[in-house]
Amino acid sequence: MSEDPKLSRAERNRLQLRADILQAAFVEFSERGYHQTAIADIARRLGIGHGTFYRYFENKRDILEHVIQDTALQLTALLAAAFAMKTRDEWAAIFAESDACVAPILSMSEAPSHPHNAARGTFVTRDGTLQPAPAPRFLATPAAIQWPSSAELHSAGDILSDWD
Repeated sequence: MSEDPKLSRAERNRLQLRADILQAAFVEFSERGYHQTAIADIARRLGIGHGTFYRYFENKRDILEHVIQDTALQLTALLAAAFAMKTRDEWAAIFAESDACVAPILSMSEAPSHPHNAARGTFVTRDGTLQPAPAPRFLATPAAIQWPSSAELHSAGDILSDWD
């Protein structure tokens, strides 16, 4: 828990106790499982009474939801820190030879030349304009570009007139 100088000591203590209860619940749920953990187990781990627990959480389901939320936030922060240690291209190279489902997020200028997209004909050039190919593509019902290229469109009115 980070120190906020605007909070009184009592409020900092209250926030710390809430964090301690959440941590105790995390440990109990991890060791025993949700159904085998009682509120008494969480309180006993911290040496607090049931009443103290209920000042912070309505019931076992309520604390479980908070444990999940806090754990997700912690995990997100850890993953963000880990991914920030390398560039997108470094991560792409690391995962390139694995069977993990990982792909870099490409800009629109990069996407057409990516080997995956190039091999599948994901982008096409029409009237000198590079654009995504129609999707989905089925053998029995081949898709075709049905709209003029963006170079041919002059206004929203041109587009909307085709809908009449």
